[in-house]
Amino acid sequence: MPLDKWRQSQGAAGEITTNQVRKGGRDQVNLQATFPGQQETRRPAVIWRRLHPRHGLRHAQAVCQALRSRAGECQACRSACPVEAIQPGSVTLELGDQCLGCGRCVPACPMGALALPVLPEQPVTGRDALEIDCRRVPSQRQGGQTNRIPCLGALAVADLLELFTRADGRPLRLLDRGWCAACPAGGAGAHPAQAALDTARQWLTRMGVPAARQPQLVNAPLNQSRALPATAEVLGEVVLSRRGFFREIARTAQDKSQPPPRQAPAAQVAAQASLARERQLAAIERVAGMTGQVPPATAWPRLAVRADRCGNHQGCVRICPTGALRAYRTAHASGVRFNAAACIACDRCVEHCPRQALHWTAENRADEPGTIPTLTSHSRRECAGCGAEFSPLPDDTSGAYCQPCQRSRRLAADAFTQLFGARE
Repeated sequence: MPLDKWRQSQGAAGEITTNQVRKGGRDQVNLQATFPGQQETRRPAVIWRRLHPRHGLRHAQAVCQALRSRAGECQACRSACPVEAIQPGSVTLELGDQCLGCGRCVPACPMGALALPVLPEQPVTGRDALEIDCRRVPSQRQGGQTNRIPCLGALAVADLLELFTRADGRPLRLLDRGWCAACPAGGAGAHPAQAALDTARQWLTRMGVPAARQPQLVNAPLNQSRALPATAEVLGEVVLSRRGFFREIARTAQDKSQPPPRQAPAAQVAAQASLARERQLAAIERVAGMTGQVPPATAWPRLAVRADRCGNHQGCVRICPTGALRAYRTAHASGVRFNAAACIACDRCVEHCPRQALHWTAENRADEPGTIPTLTSHSRRECAGCGAEFSPLPDDTSGAYCQPCQRSRRLAADAFTQLFGARE
């Protein structure tokens, strides 16, 4: 499918607009989505606050899933931290003194609620390639032609796609010095950047980028005796431009002058768009614009429903942290619409559905031009008992009474049987 036709298909399913700004040392894209028959919803301004005076890690409380909804029990940042320095508190995240400043918690957050100045505002591009190296490598070993970051594991998929667009056709190389297994910020197992790199390469392949031009993890061993210590002072080094220096002063002043607001109870907090998802979509769109190819279908999760199980409880709508699931009503029906662009595939809707009606599928709605993203549709009726509006369950044989009235009628029938015996 040509790129322009794909964009038309997205407009038929709903309108998505983006506005790119710079926040917390990263490109943040404000995404607004509308469905047919649904008014546009706008997101309030996101405020970033420093979590610790010694570290550059910042937190956007308004979009933090761990704080906004206890039902989510999000532990992504805590699980990603190699030294267990980050913990969800009662008001904000708490960052311990043992933090290394490696930034591995940042790409792990599905909401993009954490930010760390990882890459310089203008990455250095050498004659042959754009190279990314660890800050534990002494700068004199790199000759000023390499971009040093706290940890290669701090790169998200969106970072890799953005770097690809900035490489100006040169190869993008992540330098593996062979130190990760023994590094406190690395650990045993796969390379910290491998998972993000695999996803980025998969998406680039589907957008027609040859393997030779895709980001590569390059084996560039260096004697570990040359490594700088894995401390916050080394990994947390921040290189700022003159403009960035003054912006940093202003941010620090704001951090000190404004205490974090107390979070509202989970039931009162509306869904919030994922900053990480927005950056990801914006990066995909830029790559697609460069290649003229359709964005990869796998970047848009596809949620499906088992029609014989769905009872239109719409609990999935209430528990969705990003608003990817939205309730709708028409004159004769009600149900749920699904915005795959806002979905972070957190699995909460699937896990909490009382009738196990939701599941993921390999098919993708983004490849279906003109499809309106309606996930479920149920007829609306008036209960013969209480007069309330309801949608019959798929296995409902009566169809005339809502579920509460059916339970009341069954209880009344059971009580009558116990008192007077079964009717002849």
